[in-house]
Amino acid sequence: IALYVGGIPLFNELRRRRRRDGATTPARKVEVAWAEAVEALELGYEIERQPSETRTEFAGRLQGDRRVPSEEVEALADRATVARFHPEGVTDLQAQEAGQLANRIDASMRARVPVYVRLRRQLDPRRLLRGNDRVTIATGSGPTSIDAGTEVSPLDDERVEAEVSAGR
Repeated sequence: IALYVGGIPLFNELRRRRRRDGATTPARKVEVAWAEAVEALELGYEIERQPSETRTEFAGRLQGDRRVPSEEVEALADRATVARFHPEGVTDLQAQEAGQLANRIDASMRARVPVYVRLRRQLDPRRLLRGNDRVTIATGSGPTSIDAGTEVSPLDDERVEAEVSAGR
């Protein structure tokens, strides 16, 4: 049990560090910022992005939730959408701003949700069984790839995110 309790947070931190280290372009850094913000919302408030939701729709759904810094989520959703689809991508400055937005979202959640609640949710075995499929990050050479490295058209993004979430 001690290995599980100590290992899960360590595993999550190592995964987060590996993901950040792998983000070598501004677009990937924005994708990482988005992924970390979505994970913070899920961990803190159990708010999940639905597979059929675009980033903008997800941010819009959170507008009425007073727990969430919705302006930051909306701004980050816009940046992440540009990072993925705009032919010129984003600049280093925009990637840095996206990281700051994600940090503010995470800090807001940490200030509102007690440590024991976050730890209990982090240790919930259902999170492990579901895996990391809910958050997709471009890992290929362009902004049109997903976790598995499968190349897709940007027009297929919602379909691919739905398939990844469904475990296909």
